[in-house]
Amino acid sequence: MKKFQNVSPIGALDIPALNRVVEAGEKFDVPDDLVEYFDSQPSNFAEVTASKPSRGRGKSKAADADESAEGTEPHGDIHETGQEPAEDETSNDEEEAGR
Repeated sequence: MKKFQNVSPIGALDIPALNRVVEAGEKFDVPDDLVEYFDSQPSNFAEVTASKPSRGRGKSKAADADESAEGTEPHGDIHETGQEPAEDETSNDEEEAGR
């Protein structure tokens, strides 16, 4: 079974072979014996392909976060812990700004 989408400019279509009306933009299942019928009408029906995860290669958000954090340095005065630095950890920029 494959999945198709109604892309017809007409809108909703009555499809007797499926014994139903398919609304504009609706995705629907098509039995294998009817796939050729829907494939032959690209102006009315588009096969829906399985979408890949947006993160790529099936990785989790945590894996992406770990990967993106590798090789990066803390920015400014905020350390990886998200806390402000202790007094002795301030940068020379702050001392120069006060001059």
